[in-house]
Amino acid sequence: MTSHRQVFEGLGKAEGNQGSVLSMSRKLLLLTIGIYVSLTSNLGIANASDDIEFSGTIAFEPRWFWDDSLFGSDTREKGISNSFYVMPELDAKLSENTSFRLVGFFRYDETDRDRTRGDVREAYLVHYRPTQLGELEMRIGLGRVFWGATESHHLIDIVNQTDLVENPNEEFKLGQPMIHLTLSTESGIFELFGLPFHRQRTFPGPNGRLGFPFLIDIDSVVYDNVYDERHFDLAFRYSHTFGYLDAGISGFVGTNREPSFVPNFASDLPLTFSPFYTQISQTSIDLRLQHSGWLLKFEGLRRTGALNRLGKNEDYTAFVAGFEYSIFSLFGTVADMTLVAEWSFDDRRERATTRFDNDLFVASRVSFNDFQGTTITASALLGNDNDSAIASLEFSRRVSERVSVAMELVLLNEIATDDVLFPLKNDSYLEVGLTYGF
Repeated sequence: MTSHRQVFEGLGKAEGNQGSVLSMSRKLLLLTIGIYVSLTSNLGIANASDDIEFSGTIAFEPRWFWDDSLFGSDTREKGISNSFYVMPELDAKLSENTSFRLVGFFRYDETDRDRTRGDVREAYLVHYRPTQLGELEMRIGLGRVFWGATESHHLIDIVNQTDLVENPNEEFKLGQPMIHLTLSTESGIFELFGLPFHRQRTFPGPNGRLGFPFLIDIDSVVYDNVYDERHFDLAFRYSHTFGYLDAGISGFVGTNREPSFVPNFASDLPLTFSPFYTQISQTSIDLRLQHSGWLLKFEGLRRTGALNRLGKNEDYTAFVAGFEYSIFSLFGTVADMTLVAEWSFDDRRERATTRFDNDLFVASRVSFNDFQGTTITASALLGNDNDSAIASLEFSRRVSERVSVAMELVLLNEIATDDVLFPLKNDSYLEVGLTYGF
């Protein structure tokens, strides 16, 4: 395990780390622009529309916070924070077996300057080739993959870094540089990942809501390896369907996606904290069994090399288990209702670094099955070891073929003082989004 002296000495690498991250971002942007120009010029104007598809999303998403934050500056006071994002997408067919995909992203937030930024979500070449064993697919570039089966949170999903500044639900992910090989056979799907670069987790800034009670200096990041963010990580996955059962086995060796935080004594006052990423290994399993309206789900993992809430090395086991039950033609209508219940457990308990240490998640989702695609979802996360309770209500509906509206109400008022989310106790909010797709 790395000593505290090594950690603090690693803070001296901050300037180099910052430069490398900025340099890579510039290279990725130039690369994607270059590929796009090359595609449009090589394919020609006459047939460009047949080989290139351009689409995207523009959304306006104001959030209303009706309480002042427990911590932070005066800008974390109650009120409305306006924000919008643009996410263009490009898909190009280069040949019969080769294609290219590009997904950009830019968000503006009037309150949190750390939430205002641009990013490349995906930028990869994909090539298919039939073999004697099955179809081989190779992807090279920035990609996003998903591992998991449950709804309350995706315990085993580790390839991509979490874009936490987007939303505290940890659903949004950054693009990950990767070499991704997939072999699809009759015996299952085999996947191998080479991950040559680590991307840091994003965080709300000192002026943003849903943030931390202390200042985080991502420019002074510390890595527990001599290669810093350029450590070459490896991951694998095997998945197959056995009758009604979908099963997956996964593994990962490399830089943790979840950081710990160490004080940066080299910085000027006020004191800041530096993200600290350790080297970990993870093995996991996910299961989905569907039959007669029931869907049973399970995710479990064993992780070594991670630090607990006290900053000490502690290997641990965690799992999420639950079910969904669907009720069709609700009350004689075309609407369907799905009931969800999941139990999350982490054997570190109060030393766990996530809110899912011993919690019960319940939800009800109603799909009206109308032309507008109207859905309403109500959910609650209840702590079994304390009195914490987090509730949410989501609504979505298409207004027209290209325009849709969405609402998300998140209630964080009932959070115990010993809960990892206690700093967000006053950060309940209502977000109303208007989205245009093109």
